[in-house]
Amino acid sequence: MGRRKREKDELWSLVFKGMNHQISHHAVHKINKVNKFDPASAERELQNSSLLISWNIKPTKAKNSSSPCTWAGVSCNIGGSVNGLNLTNSRSPIPPEIGNLSNLVTAFLSSNHLTGSIPHVLGNLNKQETLFLFQNDLSGPIPVELGHLKSLQSLSLFGNNLIGTIPTSLGDLTNLTVLHLYDDQLSGSIPEDLGNLELLTDLELDRNELNGSIPKSFGDLSNLEFLFLRENQLSGSIPVELGQLTKLAVMELDTNQLSGHLPEHLCQNGTLQNFTVSNNRLTGPIPVSLKNCSSLIRVRFEGNQLTGNLSEMFGIIQT
Repeated sequence: MGRRKREKDELWSLVFKGMNHQISHHAVHKINKVNKFDPASAERELQNSSLLISWNIKPTKAKNSSSPCTWAGVSCNIGGSVNGLNLTNSRSPIPPEIGNLSNLVTAFLSSNHLTGSIPHVLGNLNKQETLFLFQNDLSGPIPVELGHLKSLQSLSLFGNNLIGTIPTSLGDLTNLTVLHLYDDQLSGSIPEDLGNLELLTDLELDRNELNGSIPKSFGDLSNLEFLFLRENQLSGSIPVELGQLTKLAVMELDTNQLSGHLPEHLCQNGTLQNFTVSNNRLTGPIPVSLKNCSSLIRVRFEGNQLTGNLSEMFGIIQT
């Protein structure tokens, strides 16, 4: 369904120090105090100033070339403060000075070679709406401070080497619609607090080392359309509360240690298209709600001990 199409070296060596407000104006004002303003001189001065180590890239606009707001991958608001980053092909840790960009709204730092840990100071950026750090070489835990980003709508950290537990503080991100934490090395249980994210439409926690049960609070995610929990170490039964998710189109729970019966009320509103629970420890019959689910396009039940004629019901062979 196109859900995973997301997918300079020294470019990222911008230090950000002092960029918290009116970065370009602050830098130019400092230069003006030394000599009469000249754009070429100003640009050289910026490159050597304490504000920047380097930004080895040509400006994208001819005018005001001394301003970081003209550089590729940087956008600014009307006041000249940096409010957006879109960087590629970077190879270095994320500098902690990024926490000074108090007007930052979007950060597209994905598909790079960023290393080290995610800076805790990202939690200072309370205007942030989009944070994409996916497909890098980041390691360490997810900072609990990310739970301070009350304006955040999309958080995507997949495809790194992140470890530790999912912070319960992420349950405070009540404007979040997309949460992608898959393809990492996260462990521990899934916080019940994620059930507070009532605007969430896409929750992907698959391909980690998560254990424990699926939170019953997921039944409160009334806008959820995509739920991916496959390839973890989840156990216990599938909560009956998931039957309350009337907008759910995809639920993938394969390759866990789930047991018990399938919930009775899945696909009540006829929106479920993809339902896969293969390679678990499920038993019992297929619920009537699934048998009568005309919207289903793909199902997988193999590797369980479910009863009933699956070939007759869904045109598949039970293995």
